[in-house]
Order: sequence, then structure tokens, then C-alpha cells
Amino acid sequence: DAFRAGASRLNFRFIRSFKPQEMSNTVWALATAGFAPKYIHAFDTSLVPAQQRPTKDAIMKDPITECFAAVASEVMRRPHEFKDQELKDVLWSFSKIGVR
Repeated sequence: DAFRAGASRLNFRFIRSFKPQEMSNTVWALATAGFAPKYIHAFDTSLVPAQQRPTKDAIMKDPITECFAAVASEVMRRPHEFKDQELKDVLWSFSKIGVR
């Protein structure tokens, strides 16, 4: 469907070509529409042991998970490029899908 097609474009390979607003709008739209990553534990690096988290190859097989993971990596890589509202929208989106 349209949401999965959109999410599949925002992936690890092309993430650096996206602007912060494009990233925040995408994850916000996915979360608002109820699309959650297949591998929700991919984002918990403190409570879930590494051997229980999915590999990058597994993450890349689900476009929704890869989209959220790619955005998370970019927020950590270049936080200074995100406006307050964009960061808020990204954080809200992760909270909405159940990342704590």
C-alpha cells in the first residue's frame, strides 16, 4: 500500500538525502496511521540484550522497521539539524508505536 511504499524509500541507503522535516513527517504519518515496526525491540539498546534484538538484515526486510530505524540513526547522527518541532514529532511517533 501507499504507506509501505513511502516508508520503503526512507531507508538506510538513502536516509542521508532526506531533510529533517521529511523524516519527521514520514514517521509521524506512519505512527498516526497505526503502522508500527515489526521489530519493536530493535530500538531498545539498554533493556533488551543484543542477542534478542533483530539484526540489521532482519530490520531491512520490513520497510516500516527500517524507516523508523533509519530516522532514529539520523536523529542521533545530526540532531543539530532538527528543529524543535521535528524532534518532538519524531519522539511522539516513537512513543505512539510503543517505543519506551
